[in-house]
Amino acid sequence: MLGLTDHLKVQAVRDFDYMTECSKRERDPFRATGEYYTDKLALERILADTGLRSDFEGLELQNYSSHLRWETLDPDAPRATILGNRTANVNVLATRAFYWRLGIAGLSAAFLLGPMWMMAYSPKRATALWGTTSCVLVFGLVMASWLERDAEVMSNTAAYAAVLVVFVGLTLENTAKS
Repeated sequence: MLGLTDHLKVQAVRDFDYMTECSKRERDPFRATGEYYTDKLALERILADTGLRSDFEGLELQNYSSHLRWETLDPDAPRATILGNRTANVNVLATRAFYWRLGIAGLSAAFLLGPMWMMAYSPKRATALWGTTSCVLVFGLVMASWLERDAEVMSNTAAYAAVLVVFVGLTLENTAKS
């Protein structure tokens, strides 16, 4: 059974997912803009009432003069967001996630192809065994730094070692035939 804090965490994740989904729509209901002077006044009042004004001192809200009314603003003018655009933030996060996955793919390829090439060009038994040992140790260290559970670290490292053992077996088999 979920406790109150667990329920709040689950609800927060659901809310974040919903807001992220809404940010992809043409009309985002969660988008606040500083396009009107009255919006600026309301935001400044809320920040003052909640005591959060100091948190936003470095950020500039839309600067409209005090005599300007919202009716006089051009309705077709581009709308400036107050504290960043969630759609842009989602795109930045997606781009970062893509580059992270790309780095993981490169690292995975290096971990698999490096030992394979090493064993292909130096088919000595000692080279194959020491190379495999060092690669498995480095892979285990990387997994220990990225994963939280001991069982995940061990199972991933064992799976990687099993793949390299196949390379070693093929290398030693080819060496024996030569």
